[in-house]
Amino acid sequence: MGANTILTDAKITKECMSYLHNSLGFLKSVSRDYDKNFANTGAKIGNTINVRLPNRYSVQQGPSITPQATAETSVALTINRQWVVPMTFSSAELTLSIDEFSTRYIQPAISKLASQMDLDCYKAAITGSFADSVAVGGGAHPVNFTIGTPGTTPGTTGGSATGLLQYNSPSVYLNAGRILNINAAPLRDRTCCIDPGANAASVSASSSLYNPSSIVSKQYKNGMFADAHGFDMVMDQNVYTFLAGTRAISGVQTMQATWSSGATFSMTGGSATMTAGDTFTVADCYHVNPETQQSTGVLAQWVVTTGVTMSGTTSVAIAPTPIVAGTGVANGNCSVAPTSGKAIVWTTGATITSSPQNLAFHKEAFVLGTADLELPPDVKAHREVMDGISMRFLRQYDAMSDFSIYRIDVLGGFAVTRPELAVRIAG
Repeated sequence: MGANTILTDAKITKECMSYLHNSLGFLKSVSRDYDKNFANTGAKIGNTINVRLPNRYSVQQGPSITPQATAETSVALTINRQWVVPMTFSSAELTLSIDEFSTRYIQPAISKLASQMDLDCYKAAITGSFADSVAVGGGAHPVNFTIGTPGTTPGTTGGSATGLLQYNSPSVYLNAGRILNINAAPLRDRTCCIDPGANAASVSASSSLYNPSSIVSKQYKNGMFADAHGFDMVMDQNVYTFLAGTRAISGVQTMQATWSSGATFSMTGGSATMTAGDTFTVADCYHVNPETQQSTGVLAQWVVTTGVTMSGTTSVAIAPTPIVAGTGVANGNCSVAPTSGKAIVWTTGATITSSPQNLAFHKEAFVLGTADLELPPDVKAHREVMDGISMRFLRQYDAMSDFSIYRIDVLGGFAVTRPELAVRIAG
């Protein structure tokens, strides 16, 4: 065996980036927007990346037309996450082979980095805030559709749940596909992230279904739910567990009749809480197909965007803003506006229900945006970019201790760009 040589910054950075790419769960399947606009000067916290959304038009009839203006729309993704792993190495440790160095140092460090990035952004998709409660900044709003039965693991057999409350496999995953279908999500690039409990239950439940023998064999050998029901299935231990508010699960609430000042509704009663990420339906208010504007027969769902404790009649911020479908309306999202006296049902479950939020989504529902950090001239620095993620590696040598101080940085942000292309599967 030849003598080991001192590892270069470039080798270490490439190994870090490769392992990060393979360690991501949820974020591996979302859109990734690497912004080269910051490549020369370096990005900073507070910078923004604008993500363009598809245009929508209404269809008219007859030879006479009324020209429609094309209104380009975009959502702002705020650069407000700087994920960092600091490390120190002696000169002796830097003489290891890259395989030894990777096994002993890089893999555990990057595994932790990937898990934190996944958890941060997963929670942001559900509640609008990262794991440390910092608001996402920019983007549309948290995912507002929830199916399944909160408190019951998807894939569990038995029970009498029906409709969108079903949790049996494959019904729960087929219902997720149904929601994406009525929202005109493309059939390709669909992923379903499930927690270890849902994975175990779903593998067991699907073992008796008709499947190609190779898929059954694969599930039997590795215990992982194979790609099925229109989704690339991903088991992710970082699936966010949501805790519902203390509000009643259902009942008639006092709704605002007008929505001119933004999406809010009024609710009366006690000191109950509603948590950011709580979702609900309103009786007789149906979701509409985004292309045809026809009712889908599925009740529209809304999400609380800011947690609140009620005190008498309280105004609560929700999303999306109700837009009633009709002739000439290009972006309606409900058949009628929610009004007072209609029953609300909270789809995130009864009082303080704890529920893993498995996610089924098209990749364009979310975006992870990263940007190049500066490479300071007074230290050793290297940058690596892979699949839309930019990573910086810095090294500074301390001659007094014969140690090198390293830091691995990923600077970026996350946004829910098209929440209609995602659905939460309560566990």
